Amino acid sequence: MSEKKVKGFLGVGSLVSEAIKATANNDAIQTVVDKRVEAEVIRRSGILEKCLDKYDTTKKELFSLKPDVISLGVVKGESGEETGTPIKNEAWSPAQWAKREKALKLIADLDIAFMHAFDENKPDWDKLQKLSAGGDQKKKEDAN
Repeated sequence: MSEKKVKGFLGVGSLVSEAIKATANNDAIQTVVDKRVEAEVIRRSGILEKCLDKYDTTKKELFSLKPDVISLGVVKGESGEETGTPIKNEAWSPAQWAKREKALKLIADLDIAFMHAFDENKPDWDKLQKLSAGGDQKKKEDAN
C-alpha cells in the first residue's frame, strides 16, 4: 500500500468526526421527531378506526330497532270524509325506546368528536379517544 492511500484511509475517521459534529444533532433531532410523529399517526389511526367501526355498528343497530306497535290510518275531515292524509302512529316499549335513545346519543357524540378532531384551527382528539376507549370497556364488561 502506498503512503498516500493510507493517509486517505486514516483521514476517514476525521471526516466522520467532522460530519458527526456538523449534522448528528440535527439528524438525531429529526429522527426523534419523525418517530414521534409516526407514533402519533398510528395512535390517531387506531382511534379513528375504532370510532368509525363504532359509528357504523351503532347506525346498523339503530336501523334495526323497530317500534313495538305501528298503526296506520287516514285523517278524516269535519264531515267525516277521508282527506287522504295518512297517519302513522308508533308505540315503543320503554326498553326499545331506551336503546334507540342510547344509539342516537352515541351517534351524536361521535359526530361532535369527529368535528373536534378534524377542526382546522385547534384539533382536539380527546373526545374521540374517550369514545374509542369506551367501546373496549363495554366489551370487557360484557365478557365478565
